[in-house]
Amino acid sequence: MNVCIKCDGHCCKKYAVLITATDALRIAQAFPTLPPITYLQFVYLDNVTLKSRGYAWVVRINQTQDGLLGIRNFKDDRCFFLTKRGRCKIQQLKPLVCALYPYNTKEPVCPPQWEWTFDAMRMKAISQQYALEDAAYRGKIKKWNRQYSDRDFESFLHFISGQNYF
Repeated sequence: MNVCIKCDGHCCKKYAVLITATDALRIAQAFPTLPPITYLQFVYLDNVTLKSRGYAWVVRINQTQDGLLGIRNFKDDRCFFLTKRGRCKIQQLKPLVCALYPYNTKEPVCPPQWEWTFDAMRMKAISQQYALEDAAYRGKIKKWNRQYSDRDFESFLHFISGQNYF
């Protein structure tokens, strides 16, 4: 059962949705006429709560700005892909961090009265996929930060795609 069917997208309004390069490519392939710069953003570290600056996905742009790749939010804090009715427009290809939620958090925001069940096999598969994508993304970020950190965010999008989607 998809627990999100019962929800109005609370987690999609509360948190910055930080994604991997593979997540970004999946979305770009599904929406080829929508320029990624319209739905992706550079989330500056000052705007994100992190326990340490050693976070593996930190990207440096313009030589001085550190941040993370994320999905753009509307002014009302909704994720770009969350409708006003609280439904995800990319449910079938949503970022892995979203697919793992609320299983990957210590403080789930889903109401306990929903009594949703934990699908261990599904979560194991998603977690394994996440680990693969995470490793690949870390490698791309390391190369970017070492060789291209003097360039802008749009250049970073081109770099991570490795293709002509951006």
